[in-house]
Amino acid sequence: MKWKKTAAIIASAIFLLTACTKGEDHSAEQEEELITPVETVQVEKGTLNINQTFYGRITPEMIAQVIPPRSGEISELNVENGDEVEEGDVLARVTPGNLAVEAPIDGYIQELTVKEDSLVSQENPIASIVALDPINVSFSVTADQLELFEKDQEINLVVSAVNTEATATVDSISLTTDDTGLYPITASLNNEEQNIKPGMVADISITTEMIEDELIIPTEALIEDGDTTYVYVIKDNVAERTEVEVLATQTESSAIKGELKKDTEVVTKGQLTLTDGSKVEVMKGDE
Repeated sequence: MKWKKTAAIIASAIFLLTACTKGEDHSAEQEEELITPVETVQVEKGTLNINQTFYGRITPEMIAQVIPPRSGEISELNVENGDEVEEGDVLARVTPGNLAVEAPIDGYIQELTVKEDSLVSQENPIASIVALDPINVSFSVTADQLELFEKDQEINLVVSAVNTEATATVDSISLTTDDTGLYPITASLNNEEQNIKPGMVADISITTEMIEDELIIPTEALIEDGDTTYVYVIKDNVAERTEVEVLATQTESSAIKGELKKDTEVVTKGQLTLTDGSKVEVMKGDE
């Protein structure tokens, strides 16, 4: 019996030792799992431009009608729709008299309505020519927004369809509203490559305010909790919840006040899974 008791004690000890070892391994795994990978950006100090965006439509600066010099018949036709022409080019000839029909401006042939042997008159244009350089952008603003614009003002715009940034100059600001109750504005921009075409949409950005000499962080770092806004700051691989006051915000960046300094690391990815005191591993963007 004695040996049976001894065997039972030894078996129990082995079981307890195994259980403890497994428990320690499990705890170690849990501790390792609690380390959260995050990405961070350093706080900057500088100026945040508060911009307002308007949407404009690209329109030709000039469209010229091609009028034959007399009534008659097209005896020669030298162009097709879409052809590029220069002022003075002979587009067609009309008989009797073999008179030349010349391009009145540089541009592209549009709305060509005739072919050889067609009858024409001076009352009806046979085509139009659209000039693409320079080209216009037209947009409309409310009465409250009129003060943001003045004649000869330079404005920045982006034409996403052709991935082009450009600067336009305000040519005209209407003193009366259109049918929608808005004030039309037209600006002109160089289009030397002629890649910007009529009908394309332009995003026009106007700076309405400048927040100067403040802390700037990515907007994505901000977390809202009721009336409180905070970020996670990294110190010694530990995330610290830090409340901030948002002075102004844009899509990409925000100006803030708080207990942060320039070059402090704030979390921009992984922050939604953190709590105050979480252990983290800072990852690079390509990891």
